[in-house]
Amino acid sequence: MIPQRPRDNLQSTECPVCPVLLQGLSFVSGGPIWSSDLQREVLTEQFVDPFTFRIGKRPYDEFQEAARLVLFTDATYIVLCPGDPEKLTQIAEKAGSPWRNTHFVVDDRDLSITMKLVTEEIMRLDRGQAVPAIMEYDGANHIVDFGRR
Repeated sequence: MIPQRPRDNLQSTECPVCPVLLQGLSFVSGGPIWSSDLQREVLTEQFVDPFTFRIGKRPYDEFQEAARLVLFTDATYIVLCPGDPEKLTQIAEKAGSPWRNTHFVVDDRDLSITMKLVTEEIMRLDRGQAVPAIMEYDGANHIVDFGRR
């Protein structure tokens, strides 16, 4: 059986929300998150969404283990993002250690790679911006989820 390879599509390297989404996934799986104040990863008991100001408490241990298995063991991610390669490198560094083995790939402003993976125009927000989505590969590419929830 070939493991599924989700592709996490980020809007662009200019989008401030996308790195927060990656950190949120690290947090629910029990992993560390990047602290801008300390300039390093930290384990914390809560995660504050800087856009909604919603405070998430660290899930119980069994949930964290299940999240780790589903997010980082049973799936392999390729993060695809249009924009500046240097900024994508910074996003990758601050995403958290659960994402260390993940490939972060820069797409161009015409979304050449994204549009070959998913041909629907609904993936294009604007020139150089793609709809944030998780696309799943199981012999064919299809969209699993859009945006943030």
